[in-house]
Amino acid sequence: MNPFEGIFLWAKKRSDLWLFLLPGLLLLPGLGGFPYPAGDAPYSDMAVTHFPNVVYLLGALREWQNIPWWSPTILSGYPFVANPLAGIWYPPGWLAYLFPLPAGFNLLVIVHLSWGGLGMYRLLRIEGLSRLAGLIGGLGFMLLPKSYAHYGAGHLTLLYAVVWTPWLLAEERHSRNWNWRPAVILALIALADPRWVMLAGVVWWGYGFTCSHTGEYVKRLKQLALSTGLAVLLAAPLALPLFEYIQHSTRALMQSEDSQVYSLPLIRLLGLVFPDQGGFHEWMAYAGAVILLLAIFALFSRGNWRIKGFWCLCFGISLLFALGSSLPFGAWISQLPGLGWLRVPARALFLTGIAISALAGYGLEGVTTCQIRLRPANWVEIALVGGVATLAGGVWIVSGVFPVEFVWGAIALGLGFLWIQIGVNRKLGRKVWAFGLMLLVIIDLGGVDRSSFTTRSPSQVLLVGATAARYLAQQPGKFRVYSPSYSLPQQTAALFGLELADGVDPLQLASYAKFMDRVSGVPRERYTVTIPPFSTGDPITDNANYQPNPDLLGWLNVAYVAAAYDLHVDGLRLIEQFDDTRIYANERTRPRAWVQPEVKISEGDFKPVEVYDWEPDRIEVHAIGPGVLVFSELAYPGWRARVDGESRPMMTIEGLLRGVILPAGSHQVVLDYWPMSLYTGLVLFSIGVGLIVLLQLRKWLLSIGARSAGNK
Repeated sequence: MNPFEGIFLWAKKRSDLWLFLLPGLLLLPGLGGFPYPAGDAPYSDMAVTHFPNVVYLLGALREWQNIPWWSPTILSGYPFVANPLAGIWYPPGWLAYLFPLPAGFNLLVIVHLSWGGLGMYRLLRIEGLSRLAGLIGGLGFMLLPKSYAHYGAGHLTLLYAVVWTPWLLAEERHSRNWNWRPAVILALIALADPRWVMLAGVVWWGYGFTCSHTGEYVKRLKQLALSTGLAVLLAAPLALPLFEYIQHSTRALMQSEDSQVYSLPLIRLLGLVFPDQGGFHEWMAYAGAVILLLAIFALFSRGNWRIKGFWCLCFGISLLFALGSSLPFGAWISQLPGLGWLRVPARALFLTGIAISALAGYGLEGVTTCQIRLRPANWVEIALVGGVATLAGGVWIVSGVFPVEFVWGAIALGLGFLWIQIGVNRKLGRKVWAFGLMLLVIIDLGGVDRSSFTTRSPSQVLLVGATAARYLAQQPGKFRVYSPSYSLPQQTAALFGLELADGVDPLQLASYAKFMDRVSGVPRERYTVTIPPFSTGDPITDNANYQPNPDLLGWLNVAYVAAAYDLHVDGLRLIEQFDDTRIYANERTRPRAWVQPEVKISEGDFKPVEVYDWEPDRIEVHAIGPGVLVFSELAYPGWRARVDGESRPMMTIEGLLRGVILPAGSHQVVLDYWPMSLYTGLVLFSIGVGLIVLLQLRKWLLSIGARSAGNK
């Protein structure tokens, strides 16, 4: 056999795996654009967060030839190295930077979605299911509408993390002896999005015990604990700085109602059978009509009840968790250790979708091997299809309209039930029937997926506020800009190199948020991802009745204010207007550093200090004492001060800014960011990698020894 014949046979055996390229067909038409939940949706995390972070990261690599640990881009600065959304620590994420953005992001999403489908296929095959059953489960997970709805919202890191879940379970099931691969996958999940690692970890532990044989529970416990410990070591470069950041952030102050935000309303359980096309991504529960029907058949198929029971339990618990505050005990769940830092319980619906996809594989296996108890299964499915048709008809009679989701759900369930019955009764050849089943799944899920997002061109997204941003970027000196109306979107500000005192990010320093309450005058009643907060989510009008404090803005080196409405404040002078954006000069701004006679900031005399050298992680100035040298930079653990080469204690001025006491005379002062949490994390990571190398080396040596003994 020549090599070409071998390649042909290999490809022929795996021809059905080309189905896992389907995400490309759905996303490639909008490859060069930014995804949004709908045509009129104002925000997408890809534009607001991920794109600006990459612009800053790549710009820092070009200008300073290193990865910046600190970011000055929003919120007057924050520890970039501690923010999972920075995209530093997830290795596959860097592949997106090889292509023009946002196309690089979209290509990486396509790869991840396909990878997730292959992982589900592999998991079900390892569990002993046929190739066809594995394919249907893989398709169900790969085309899960919730994934595409979150893609529309721009939740890239969440998607990166979720698709690794079936691979984590597959590696745990693959070998009865301990290996390091589950630990690496769990670490990748944590590095991609730590919010998902807890849910994935709980499912992984449960699956590990489910797959254990009687009498092996203690052994499995040790293996899971060892893998978890190794994963902690590998994820430490992000985990330790993040833990430190959370302790100083508003996240640590969240109340029960904050952590339960966007819980799945009970009425949204109808989303299991009626796709919420173009609806709210957090509440998307649809997993596909055929997939759901096959999952029901799994409940009436013989055998494999140990694993099927696990998937049923995963379905039920994840659905209960997603309901959150909609249940009487939802607030209690949010108070469990570690869960208080998680928000949006409805994201557990990803696990619900994984469970339904896995059960669909078992259901199809039962149908194709005649292991279904048909009468009870048929009655349940007839009741489901009939109930859906009755409900859809009732809505039409009462309201006089037939919503698309009701039409879609009723038709998809009806056709799916009829086609499955054809397969059960053997009225078609197996290959023809299987092809029709796959086609129904693809049409059903693909149609819902495509309605879950829309795309906008870079010119539409990156030109918002560009005229005002260009004008501000041309102004001399180093300064910050504040906008109480979000008139300078973060993606536009990043393109023009502007530093913002406001911002959107789920992690915010608590001291800064408290200070900005005084600055903006806007009341903050609960946890919010924006500074300043927007009570109704409309930045253009929400804060129009609040006037910012120019003196306090001056402490932050805010030289300009951009607002969508008039500001009548002494100290703010209108200098330009671009469309609806008014640009005000702050006449009470202060320089990036100054010397004052006392620790407390007052309106008295201060001497501006020239910044000699500025980098994100290092600031050098020449200052004349005696006095207190104040930097208009946020105080945070890890920043160190040296005066004339000697270490000096860092002060916190007004609970917010960095300060150093200077003796008389001229001095060279250097601040540098040396986060102990980061370097400790890097040491732990090195230990973890070293352990993997030693374990793999030991395995190879034992293998060589065994072969040598066999040859003798």
